[in-house]
Amino acid sequence: MDSYSYSFTEYADKVSVYNRSDADYVRGENPYILERGQLWHRAQTTSALSTALRSCPDGHSVLVELVPEPENPFDPTVVAVDFRDSTVGYLGPTFAAYWHPVILALNATGRHALAYGVIGNEGDTPSGLPSVILDLPQWEGWDSVAADADYDNGFDALWANLSEISRAVLLETYGSNISAEVYDELRSNAHLMPNYRWNGDRHAVPFPIVHAIRQEANREKVIRRKQREQAKQDKLDERIARRQRAYELRTAGMTFTAIAKELGVSNPTASTLYREYVAEAEK
Repeated sequence: MDSYSYSFTEYADKVSVYNRSDADYVRGENPYILERGQLWHRAQTTSALSTALRSCPDGHSVLVELVPEPENPFDPTVVAVDFRDSTVGYLGPTFAAYWHPVILALNATGRHALAYGVIGNEGDTPSGLPSVILDLPQWEGWDSVAADADYDNGFDALWANLSEISRAVLLETYGSNISAEVYDELRSNAHLMPNYRWNGDRHAVPFPIVHAIRQEANREKVIRRKQREQAKQDKLDERIARRQRAYELRTAGMTFTAIAKELGVSNPTASTLYREYVAEAEK
């Protein structure tokens, strides 16, 4: 079922029909608290679920538990937000698609996932109900949590299986507004990331895959920036070395014509290199 298309309250209404039993959730003994990154995400809620929050003042800090519900018949990627042993909301389906398998992996290693948040009773509340506004890690920190959980989402295998052209397009577009050809190639490799559902929209790539593409693009940008910086430094180092060599040769009595030939530059450049060295030495 395509849970991505539901509104803020409609999604929570539908997934909250499911009554999670104790057997459906094996709570790991050790807490794993997500780092605060001020990436704010308002948990989706209903009038009934928000009852437990109504006694909390607006802006009240809370620590909530994130509980995956793989047995939820409406959406098996649901992540409930529990506060004081009661479910008070759910991650939005887009975020849940990423966090659900990661939290399951944490649970499998004996840990339960906790997140900081604040109570939102006022302001921009889509439902008009009090809800938990989660303080999640910044985007680049999400994969660190997955690594801590020893969870491999399969993206590296999928990425390696794509054509060079498709990878270039995806790095440029971050996985949005892609052509049918690139989409079809991604979809044909979907089995390499089996935990994520494609919602049927022709060019809609599942959010966890889009997130992985964005992180890959960011890594590529960092690599390219470092390469540019290194190339710039290498060029500067080369010029400094040429300045010193021009000075040494000129001091040894060579003409600028001879120096230019020795360094493989023009006569004016040989003279400039010498003068730059002298100017720098006089500072």
